[in-house]
Amino acid sequence: MTASRPSTLSLLERRLRMLTHCVVAEGGVYVRFLDNGDEIAINADAMMDTMSLIKVPLLVSLMRRVDRGEVDLGRRITLAEDQKRLGTGILRYLEAGANFSLRDAAWVMEAVSDNSATDICSRRPAASTR
Repeated sequence: MTASRPSTLSLLERRLRMLTHCVVAEGGVYVRFLDNGDEIAINADAMMDTMSLIKVPLLVSLMRRVDRGEVDLGRRITLAEDQKRLGTGILRYLEAGANFSLRDAAWVMEAVSDNSATDICSRRPAASTR
């Protein structure tokens, strides 16, 4: 007798569950395949803060503004003391007056989840070339 092979969906769910058990944090995963409606829900209904995940749509929004010509990633930013945020990141450790491009701020926002860089990238007037 041959054992039945698990479906691709069940294999994916098993792997996602393994990944969630490897992280020492509360989290959830929700996947819906638009072509057939299949779903995977792992702690998906639990209420929780978005935390650093908010940085992904902020980066998308920034890049859309770049595409429309509203923002120049080469724009130079001079770090002010009041731009430093607690939490994750490295910009809060730099001296006020440090100078870097908006591109650099976007990179540190995503690469090291920098909260100060997130605020800089999300400010429309501060990043505008107009």
